[in-house]
Amino acid sequence: MATLLRPVLRRLCGLPGLQRPAAEMPLRARSDGAGPLYSHHLPTSPLQKGLLAAGSAAMALYNPYRHGEIVVKWFEAVQTGLPMCILGAFFGPIRLGAQSLQVLVSELIPWAVQNGRRAPCVLNLYYERRWEQSLRALREELGITAPPMHVQGLA
Repeated sequence: MATLLRPVLRRLCGLPGLQRPAAEMPLRARSDGAGPLYSHHLPTSPLQKGLLAAGSAAMALYNPYRHGEIVVKWFEAVQTGLPMCILGAFFGPIRLGAQSLQVLVSELIPWAVQNGRRAPCVLNLYYERRWEQSLRALREELGITAPPMHVQGLA
């Protein structure tokens, strides 16, 4: 698996704009990220963050045959940089078969990374206000392309 993921990681590291400009980053009260992000924010401790990351990785290992979820973890990892998303993205594919892993690495991960970089932060969307909006219109608004054929039936 590491051999298949290595080229994807090299492409990710070399992509311009992977690091978001400072203007797009959320403001934190302290440089270590422990301060509140907004008025109602409850900061988490390093232990809590570690437990979330470990739990995400464990769930990815528990049922690796959920590709839309591994792909979502890649999208989230690019958008947020959170350890739980990164670990879920890396550990989720460990138990996949060779054919599934090949599809994931060659089509799905590049799609998720490209769209995660292009789209505005999806955490800021009020999904509850968009139930009547078609998925196609929402994708167009966010600049997200249709998923590869392997997941079109799931989207």
